[in-house]
Amino acid sequence: MYEVTAKRIVERQKQVEKIINYVDTIVRERGVILYEKVESCYTHTKAELSDFFDFTFYRESGYTMFGGDNIKIWYKGSLVFDVEWWDIKECNVRYSDFSPEWQKKLRHLIANKQRIATRLARQKKHQQARAEREFERAQVKDKLLQEAARLKL
Repeated sequence: MYEVTAKRIVERQKQVEKIINYVDTIVRERGVILYEKVESCYTHTKAELSDFFDFTFYRESGYTMFGGDNIKIWYKGSLVFDVEWWDIKECNVRYSDFSPEWQKKLRHLIANKQRIATRLARQKKHQQARAEREFERAQVKDKLLQEAARLKL
């Protein structure tokens, strides 16, 4: 019985660390900094990535001798995971919704993070190209209207 419990603890610790590392990375890469305060021996940052494949990720970090870091995950508007830590090996899961729906989708995001990043980069490139084309069309239109006004057409 104790072997099973010990094995489950090790598996859960790995799972929590994987979630922490993924959320930390994705929020840094794609999120928005909500608050940042940097002092001589203290840094406090709050960042969030909203509406990312039905998830909202929140990351709060405060690096002092007193700790700590916190990650919260919402899925379709409901809090599903909340963890705090100073040393990741001794993290404290404050809340975890054990429903398989959000966990399965998050595992999918983690497993396919490179493909998803590539797809999002491609979408962003297409959006930028479209915006540039629209801007150029607007400039041409404005130029034509100015010329028409100049010639009293």
